[in-house]
Amino acid sequence: MSGIGVARRRRDGEAKVRGLTRYVGDMPLHGLLHARLVLAAEAHARIAGIDKTEALAVPGVVAVLTAEDLPIVGGSGRAGEPLAREEIVWSGQPVALVVAESEAAAEDAAGLVFVDAEPLPAVLDLESAMAADAPAARLTQAPAGGDGAAGAHTTAPAGEDDPEVRGPVAGAEDVDGSHSPNVVVDQRLANGDAAAGLARADAVVSARFKTSWVHQGYIEPQAAMAWVEPDGELVVQASTQGAFMARGTIAQMLGLPLDKVRVRPAPIGGAFGGKLTVPDPLVAAAAYALRRPVRLVFARMEDFAAANPAPGQLIDLELGAKSDGTLTAIRGRVVGDHGALGEMGVEGISAMLAAGPYRWPAHDLTAIGVVTNRVGAGAYRAPGAPPAAFAVETLLDRLAAELGLDPIELRLQNVLGPGDSGIDGQEIKSFGARECLERVREHPLWQGRDRLPDGEGVGVALGFWPGGLEPAAAVCRLDADGRLTVITAAADMSGIDNAFATIAAETFGLAEDRVRVSQGDTANAPYGGISGGSKVTYTFGRAIERAAAEARERLLTVAANELEIAPEDLEIVDGEVRPVGATGRALRI
Repeated sequence: MSGIGVARRRRDGEAKVRGLTRYVGDMPLHGLLHARLVLAAEAHARIAGIDKTEALAVPGVVAVLTAEDLPIVGGSGRAGEPLAREEIVWSGQPVALVVAESEAAAEDAAGLVFVDAEPLPAVLDLESAMAADAPAARLTQAPAGGDGAAGAHTTAPAGEDDPEVRGPVAGAEDVDGSHSPNVVVDQRLANGDAAAGLARADAVVSARFKTSWVHQGYIEPQAAMAWVEPDGELVVQASTQGAFMARGTIAQMLGLPLDKVRVRPAPIGGAFGGKLTVPDPLVAAAAYALRRPVRLVFARMEDFAAANPAPGQLIDLELGAKSDGTLTAIRGRVVGDHGALGEMGVEGISAMLAAGPYRWPAHDLTAIGVVTNRVGAGAYRAPGAPPAAFAVETLLDRLAAELGLDPIELRLQNVLGPGDSGIDGQEIKSFGARECLERVREHPLWQGRDRLPDGEGVGVALGFWPGGLEPAAAVCRLDADGRLTVITAAADMSGIDNAFATIAAETFGLAEDRVRVSQGDTANAPYGGISGGSKVTYTFGRAIERAAAEARERLLTVAANELEIAPEDLEIVDGEVRPVGATGRALRI
């Protein structure tokens, strides 16, 4: 009986409901030291000195670590500067790390560390930051721009290596802030003559959209612990969505070979894109420096101030259409806030998604990434997609009103379908946008939208996400007890173990309760990308399917020799290998 489409309980559900699951903050470890952050108060300042005297006098305090105490040799962003060294670049930036025998001692001592800071001009507003005469958000060189971890979430264009991504917009230096010291990304996604397309349109609508920073709101705060094994291996146990990403980041930061860093992903108490190498570099560097186990679990306010929320954006968008509803062109600019670290921006993704899933004869969309004196930016549930959809879908409604057209019919007339290509040039293999709109069109709420009481309304908007395509691998092993064990490096945040077990059972030919799913670490699991970008099922899942199929083929080959029957004449049923349709001769798995 197929397990596809059958409702079932989550495999980890009972342990989580009963409180038996151990997260990073619950894990015991002999000799463990507890860490507490000392956060900067100023948004921008030069560090004149850090006084540790009173903090070190607190009983139980082992060390007060500053940037000079950490063995950092490389890396960028948080890994390159897990603690501010000479310059504070946002209010909430970690400046020191107090390490003590107890959490209470660490917290008490953190409040006694005095940071002598000389205030500098702060840059907090995106438009002000883009001005040619804007003060620099960093006195030290701003990090190189780019989408960083955002590229692991999606297939959207992220740099000038993409065929449709061009350099800075010609003659737009003053508009796009190319001369500002704070602009680290200036890209253009263009095809056709957008200006001419707008000129020939019968209706043109435009608007500015401003979205705010958004914290991911996970229940478990950022958490990681690390220790050094007797053989010199650095082990990091972290609430992370990307074990291999964390391993690479930490190895580069400390100048270690990859085989000397092991990252063990722990159960995650919520992530939504935010659990990617935030506390990991700090505890790794601290444990490596002190040669003792160190754990850091952010307090809630520390998480708000020093983690990696989704960035704010400023979107200017203009689009046009003929009177019959045919779209003619879209033109616009997306300005994304990178925060002070500059390590991740989503404006490139937003610029592409600002065109929506629609057919445009011409487009001209610019992405500008800006460094400000704000916390470093991160991902949050389809990074960059909600602001982009907010902009284009609002304007489509306004365009429909201008032309006197039904909003859904306007979308249906122009929506992409299988075989079409989006503005990124990629052919769409399958896409359910049309079917979705058609279902919504028939919904009673939409049908009765003109009969609602005053003060109530019904709107429609269409969002989409291109998804990510990082490589993934899996191991399927038939054990001596006749059960199949699946091993991956995927982080389970949404019950994905159920899907993995179903895929393996369906492919191999076993009942699902005879499939184990094991989460490996970077030393014993095959490579896997981050668990993000809505791609885990179709990357890891495909790897599991292929591994299970190969395991099945090998089993049938062995059984064929034993039963003296061709492999293609054998089947696996009820935990047995037997001739197709026959029950007399069988080998128990």
